[in-house]
Amino acid sequence: GVDTIYIFDHNSTMPMVNTLLPLVKSGHVVYNYFNDPPETSNLNPQQWTYQQCIDSFWDLHQFMAFIDVDEFFVLHRGQGDQNLPNFLKQYEQFGALGVNWRIMGSDNRTTRPPGGALENYLSCFPETETLVQRHIKSIVNTNFNATVTVDPHHFDIAGGSTVDVFGNVINGP
Repeated sequence: GVDTIYIFDHNSTMPMVNTLLPLVKSGHVVYNYFNDPPETSNLNPQQWTYQQCIDSFWDLHQFMAFIDVDEFFVLHRGQGDQNLPNFLKQYEQFGALGVNWRIMGSDNRTTRPPGGALENYLSCFPETETLVQRHIKSIVNTNFNATVTVDPHHFDIAGGSTVDVFGNVINGP
């Protein structure tokens, strides 16, 4: 249900552009390759990438999600008619939605099975096993000004708050 996916490929030995070419040609993917941030930048590669995305594409969308290429959102049945843009309508008054970051396990597999991740990897690490399960990924409302922070999971939102799916304010990653 999203309009465009922006991929920033940082220093890959085998850039993804050839694999993504049909999606780039369709206009659904915008591909950017970079080696490292300029020496004049005080940002690490992930921070620099997020800032480049904000500077270049902020005014083209109402929401922007900042996730890694191996991460995705799963909506529960009945949430937003299984469509992320519809789901986000209930958060338009907030600066950002912080979504719980869940790490999936291997399901005790030693080889990769045929098919996709959602059909093959169904077990999350329990929250008690690792503190990283308490991190969020941010979907930022572009009606507010956002600033990249030292943590890639949370943004400073001018005039707004980051909230969880229940509307509770989140004050960090």
